[in-house]
Formats: sequence, C-alpha cells, structure tokens
Amino acid sequence: MRDPREDWRRFDAAAIPSKDSTPHLDSFLHEVKTEAAGRPLMLLDVGCGNGRLSRGLFEQGFAVLGVDINAGAIHAAEHNAATADTVGRSLRFAVADFAEDAAPLLDGGPFDVVVCQLVISIIGDVRHRANLLRHARENLRPGGRLFLSASGVSDTINAGYARLYAEDLPLTGERHT
Repeated sequence: MRDPREDWRRFDAAAIPSKDSTPHLDSFLHEVKTEAAGRPLMLLDVGCGNGRLSRGLFEQGFAVLGVDINAGAIHAAEHNAATADTVGRSLRFAVADFAEDAAPLLDGGPFDVVVCQLVISIIGDVRHRANLLRHARENLRPGGRLFLSASGVSDTINAGYARLYAEDLPLTGERHT
C-alpha cells in the first residue's frame, strides 16, 4: 500500500504545485492584519512546499515559519528565501510532519495565524487529517486564527485525479481522498 506522506517526502521540490492566486487567503489575511492594528504577526505555513507562498506572506509583513514534510522542498525554500529582506521579521523553514501522531517540535510559536493551504486534501487518511488539525490548533496562540483550504472533488475534470482517488481508496477507506 502507498503512503501519501512518503509520496510527498520524495516529491521533486521543483514540481510541487503552488497557486498563483489566493484571493480567499488574501481576504482572510487582510482581515487579520486589520484586527491586529499594526501589531507584528507570526504566521505558520503548514505544507509550505518550496516556500513560494511563505515568501509572499513574508512580503505582506508577517514573520513566517514554513514547514513541510519534504526536506528537498525545505532546502529549496531556504535557498529562495536567502534574498528576503528580514529587517524586524523572520522568514524561516523547517522539516515537520503535521500528520504524524506526535506533535512536531517547532521553534517560534505559538503563532497568531496558521495557514494550511490545500494540505488537508492530500495528506492521508482520517487520522492524519485529525492530527493536522490538532497540531495546527496546538501551535495557535489563544485567539489565533486558522486558515484551512481544501481542494474539491475533481475526478470528473481530471483523469489523473480519478486514477489517484481509485488507487487511494483502499488506503484511506474514503472516496475522493
């Protein structure tokens, strides 16, 4: 049986998908920054991949820690972040598995915001998704905010996803995960 977490650990960092447009996240973060009234905010980007979104969040004024299960992706993220202007804020990356039962050990929390952009849809079974949500909550400061996005069912528009859903059904026990 395939383990989706192992798939992501080995995934080519250059091929990790990332969205070019995140209007819902942008709107959410605008609200969070408005409520903070200029107070510096610390953000945790869970499943950051090659760090492209993390860098954008940093450029919007957040101190960011991006975490991913893929060490190669974290290496690429660190390389790409080397030119980030870090005056008064940090842009850091770490290898961490939020789907694991044991809580990941992170430096820098608790966080004002945790972002899980399209991660919950790809990490494994029900237990792994519950772990992700539990670990996200554990890393939020009291009153902190979570942004969680999930991809929709897309087997009718993408034959590749239809094949993956079918292959993963025995692993997850759920259709369309």
